[in-house]
Amino acid sequence: MIKKTTVIKKTTVTKKTAANRNNGLLRSLILNRVIILSLLVLSSCSASSDEQDLGEEELLSTSQDLYSNGLYTTSRDNFTKFQANYPASSYATLAELKIADCDFYAGDYPKSITSYQSFLQAHPKSEAAEYAQLQIARAYKLQHNSTNTDQTPSIKAIENFEFLIRDYPEGVYAKQAVESIAEIREQLATHEIEVAEFYAKQKQFSAARHRLEIVMNQYPDTKIAFNRAPKLAEEFQLNIQRKQIKPIDKLEQIKNRRAVNTSDTIQQSLKLTITSQK
Repeated sequence: MIKKTTVIKKTTVTKKTAANRNNGLLRSLILNRVIILSLLVLSSCSASSDEQDLGEEELLSTSQDLYSNGLYTTSRDNFTKFQANYPASSYATLAELKIADCDFYAGDYPKSITSYQSFLQAHPKSEAAEYAQLQIARAYKLQHNSTNTDQTPSIKAIENFEFLIRDYPEGVYAKQAVESIAEIREQLATHEIEVAEFYAKQKQFSAARHRLEIVMNQYPDTKIAFNRAPKLAEEFQLNIQRKQIKPIDKLEQIKNRRAVNTSDTIQQSLKLTITSQK
């Protein structure tokens, strides 16, 4: 009996010792986690404090570095913070422009348009006003999608490129604006021709005729009007006789016209527009 009691006591002691060790390990793990979490919180607070303590030049430099590395969202946040912390800074206007640039290069074109427009309203006489107007036009142009039937962004792009030429006819971006207008007009004319061809194949000749009239009246100087409209027009002549649809006005002008330099034509029409608006 004495031996058995001794064995039982030893077993009990061993179990208690193991339990104590497990509890000790558990407490140690919990304590380590608490310490790690505390360090993380302190580090976060320290980083936040460091950002708040950044001086004017340091915050501007950090914002620009983030922008240069393509971190546009974070860069925008920093430029916004710079603008809020240093509204009287000589770089506040630059920060406002860079906020718009961050929106643009992040691919948020609608938001960038709003940002550039706000910049123009606040600083209409700024040296960067011409650039801001260019970016508005480019933001509309880049919203063009070949799979999208809505041509509104392209039309708005032309309008804003025309504003750029009207306000800065001798500016550094005038030539780029003229070329962009010519490119967009080709896209719009192509869209109308393709829709006209689709309707023609569907035997919806009235709708097709309407689309071809748009090309003739609005985009007669485009290359696609010269290259593809005549073939479509000849097909219409046959269909017009069958359906007794009134022949398209100025049809022969497209069929027999010579190719023109699209950019030169656009430039001349824009000059007339600018002159008439002065």
